[in-house]
Amino acid sequence: MNRGINLTKNDVETCVVQALKGAEGESDVVKASVAAAALNAAAVVPPPSRPEDVGFIWKVVVIGLLAILAVVAGGVIYAVVAGKGTEVLVGIFTTVLSGFLALFIKPPAKQPEPEAG
Repeated sequence: MNRGINLTKNDVETCVVQALKGAEGESDVVKASVAAAALNAAAVVPPPSRPEDVGFIWKVVVIGLLAILAVVAGGVIYAVVAGKGTEVLVGIFTTVLSGFLALFIKPPAKQPEPEAG
């Protein structure tokens, strides 16, 4: 299934027409929302113009998240030793850790579809 990459103008028009057929009998507001959603879903995502930029951005994001994790972990240790509240720091730590781990999870859209049978 094509997920919005390299769609032609006819593909986009087909998506909108099919979406509007499903909204027959609805108000104009609903039809406009459905058409906008179909256009958004069929939007063409261009590949990066310079693939080396993707690697650089990836490294910046990973290093930034690791730096934040290190600072917050140090803050949690300091707060525990000093006998201060750690709730906010633990919240920040778990949020950043979740974001960091999510970078390495394969999106469902990229996983192979199961064979029918």
